[in-house]
Amino acid sequence: MINTYKNVSGYIYRAKKVTDSGFEINIPDAITSKKSVEVYDVEYVADAYEEILKAEKNGLIKIIRYDDMTDKKKEWLKNIIKEEYKNAIDHPEYRFFLKGFFSSIIS
Repeated sequence: MINTYKNVSGYIYRAKKVTDSGFEINIPDAITSKKSVEVYDVEYVADAYEEILKAEKNGLIKIIRYDDMTDKKKEWLKNIIKEEYKNAIDHPEYRFFLKGFFSSIIS
């Protein structure tokens, strides 16, 4: 998590009405639109990692750390990573990310 989210900043935009573009992004509670949308709220996140830990502390999310996983869960995760890499042929940026962090699994 640290390597992916530490010191990463960004914005969260909230809109009431969005026409879904149909583009599958596989991010829970996120959507893309081909048309302009009216944004009613914007939240700046200075450090995504710190916000994730805060959400965990406040009971909003549960993080299962790799070292706490069972061997069966670790094997399942390895298979998911391999499958994600294989299926991301049209998304070189995602493949780059996966290979950068999980090269021992993918190779």
